[in-house]
Amino acid sequence: MTGRAAVAIAALSGLLAAGASVAADEACIFDQAAQLAHYREMERRIPGARFDKAERLLTIARGVETITLSRGGCVHFGLFLTHSAPAAPGEAVPDIVFARAVALVEEFGGGELVTAEAVAEAIRNEAFERVQDGFYYLRVPGVEVFSIEWGAADGRLRVEVGYYIN
Repeated sequence: MTGRAAVAIAALSGLLAAGASVAADEACIFDQAAQLAHYREMERRIPGARFDKAERLLTIARGVETITLSRGGCVHFGLFLTHSAPAAPGEAVPDIVFARAVALVEEFGGGELVTAEAVAEAIRNEAFERVQDGFYYLRVPGVEVFSIEWGAADGRLRVEVGYYIN
């Protein structure tokens, strides 16, 4: 994971965890009970899904693929999706990674905050900034930050998508 991505991930994870630790706090803008109910519904509906309440993380096992989803927050609301699967040589290229990122948002974003079409349009219009190899910020309407990070190691391609609102 890149240094910049690690900072972004830590910030989003902190935002999501903050929602768990202050669930009773009236200062929370986003309904904590509704967030937990959403996770439980996804766990019930998606084959192979398991929810870890302590980590506020849904893990979905699909054969050789693993997808993780973290969503929610207290003052900031965000989604963080990761897809990991075996990769053929040469698969860690922007076109394949961007297509996988759009598919993650389409299947697991649920239309919350952004649509897969808005992400695809930002990619088509090259509305992004390459921060470093394997890490991009996209300008997607409706969210404060939208990032895509990827890397290949040990024969696996990992694609991470994160976005949030204040």
